[in-house]
Amino acid sequence: MNSEITAAEAYDGNLVTKDLKLNVRTNKGLEEVSTFELYQNEPNPFNKQTVVSFTLPEAKAATLTMYDVTGKVLRVYEIEGVKGMNTQVINKSDLNGNGVIYYQLDAANYTATKRMVIID
Repeated sequence: MNSEITAAEAYDGNLVTKDLKLNVRTNKGLEEVSTFELYQNEPNPFNKQTVVSFTLPEAKAATLTMYDVTGKVLRVYEIEGVKGMNTQVINKSDLNGNGVIYYQLDAANYTATKRMVIID
């Protein structure tokens, strides 16, 4: 399940976007299927702090790079990723910017980019 053709997302009763997660039931119980996925930061927009979450199919080093709209690198986070869910806290004070910021996750052969909005 990915967003190659259409967005891999669901909506609750208030039309708030929710991420999708696939679980598999085996004779060992319920197991999470872990693939490479970069999620939308929460909250978005934000004014002090936000969290970027992502999943990795295996433990590996990952790089989260923050860019402004001109492509200028604002901050690079080097992360020792674990298999499954990972999170990185982003502070507004670390980015020295406002408005639209792009964040790109690189891990081995995987790359994904999303955008966030910083407000005053």
